[in-house]
Amino acid sequence: MSGLVPCSTMEDDFYVFDAARNNLVGRRTRRMIRLGDKLTVQVAKVDTFKKQVDFRLAEEPKPAARPAVSRSFTRPPAGRWNKPPRGAQSRPAQSRRRRR
Repeated sequence: MSGLVPCSTMEDDFYVFDAARNNLVGRRTRRMIRLGDKLTVQVAKVDTFKKQVDFRLAEEPKPAARPAVSRSFTRPPAGRWNKPPRGAQSRPAQSRRRRR
């Protein structure tokens, strides 16, 4: 069975045809649909008189949302505040002089 997917039925983005590369590029998402790509489609309309079939892109499952990252400062384990990082040399303590 053959048919076509009209660009007007692709509602997830506005697609622009790039004739030099034979592909469609979404303006917002930059999704590329190339000539020869395999897509999952659903039958949208059948015209038996003209013997034409119109398809529409099937909805793709949305990826699972990543867990939210906590941006609050977390305190390091006890005793870690005053230790220098690994490989770092400790600096000698600066002497405090009184100014007159």
